[in-house]
Amino acid sequence: MPKPTSQAENPAAHHRRGVALMLPTAAAFTADILIIRALAQHGSVDVWLISCARFIVGLALVGLLYRREFTPTHLYSNRKLVVLGLVGGRGV
Repeated sequence: MPKPTSQAENPAAHHRRGVALMLPTAAAFTADILIIRALAQHGSVDVWLISCARFIVGLALVGLLYRREFTPTHLYSNRKLVVLGLVGGRGV
């Protein structure tokens, strides 16, 4: 009886999953840029509003996708998440 293979043991499946995750990410990034450019046409939108909107939408998506595992206290108690947030904030 063959044993089930994990993604680590099957490089082709791992590659397909990576590509399947990168394509929607690229589409979301493109949509984000287009929305920011469209909002910039309206002079009343500044960088702080865009940064806050990206934060709220990102947090909502994380909460939606990981609703069973999402623990808000990890946002400030997990060192790696704190560093990631600071680097992302600095990038904005």
